[in-house]
Amino acid sequence: MSSSTTTQDNSKHAIVLIDSDTTSLTISWPEVPRARRYALEYTDATTNETDAYTVLSDKLTSTQARKRNLDPKNGPFTFRVRARDEVDFIGEMMTSDELNLLSEDEANSRMEAPLATAVGNCCAHVQWKKVHDNTFELQMREVQGGAAWQTIAASLKNTEARKRNLTSSALYQFRVRPNTTDSSDGNIPFSPPSNQVQALSISPGLARLFPRGGDGAMLLTKNNTAMTSMKLADALAGKVTMLYFSAHWCGPCRQFTPQLANYYNALKKSSNNVEVVFVSLDHDESSFNSYYKSMPWLAVPFDEDDHGNNVREDLQGRFSVNGIPRLVVLNAQGSVVEENAVGKDLNSILIRANSAI
Repeated sequence: MSSSTTTQDNSKHAIVLIDSDTTSLTISWPEVPRARRYALEYTDATTNETDAYTVLSDKLTSTQARKRNLDPKNGPFTFRVRARDEVDFIGEMMTSDELNLLSEDEANSRMEAPLATAVGNCCAHVQWKKVHDNTFELQMREVQGGAAWQTIAASLKNTEARKRNLTSSALYQFRVRPNTTDSSDGNIPFSPPSNQVQALSISPGLARLFPRGGDGAMLLTKNNTAMTSMKLADALAGKVTMLYFSAHWCGPCRQFTPQLANYYNALKKSSNNVEVVFVSLDHDESSFNSYYKSMPWLAVPFDEDDHGNNVREDLQGRFSVNGIPRLVVLNAQGSVVEENAVGKDLNSILIRANSAI
């Protein structure tokens, strides 16, 4: 197999390979402090002179580049890059390993790029098409200069995975390949990189609305008809949140709830960055349970949490709820966008909420 299918060294001054196909190579290198631009050069196997490189550009501002229109007969290819400030070159010359293009057979054998989606708190969901009966190797990289691919799962049976603890503010990419048991096949190349995705996290402002800064806080959700618990951070990370203060004994609430449910269900078909959380003002848990059955969204538990906090009552006091129904709209940072959206144009309110993200 060509060297393009291997994980590249991520030493301090290494240029790493991000992707290759039959005619192009995508590379990346570490960002150099004080650099205003980068000069990128390359050479190939047809060059007879030592240290004879062709300048591709001396005005690059990114730490990633793709060289197209390469001829596989001229491989392998070697790249080097050096940073410049406003006056002169700075730092050391960075050089790649010898890099090869994929052959036509290799390109035809590799899988399609996986699809990555930010879900929950500091988590990404990655899925791909099953084209082999083998297990799969999954790799990930941060989308920043010089970051190499790292294997995060060597033998997955399913065609999807969740990667948690993505705490960097950088974007992430993933790639996948099947593990083959046929020694004659060698290693099938990795797929092209997935789309870039940024992991979401619950904002401190939103978390502070809940006791203990939301640490360990749980919300109720429904699996079919059964109620289950979900971590607050996973439920609301990166989302516009609508706190719905309501109760079954309230006639106007019972009128408004079906309208909001219809709007919510329609919204969820096109967007997943908005969530409604029911905050009950019912007098007993039986009434709460009966009323919540008619709702498609999340809910604050009726009882106190494990630390003796009554989250429902705390939220009612925090937002000075003295009349219901009330729908408080918060942006992803936890700031109030609308004190009460009942009877108002929710579309325009959500536009304002999203513009503040």
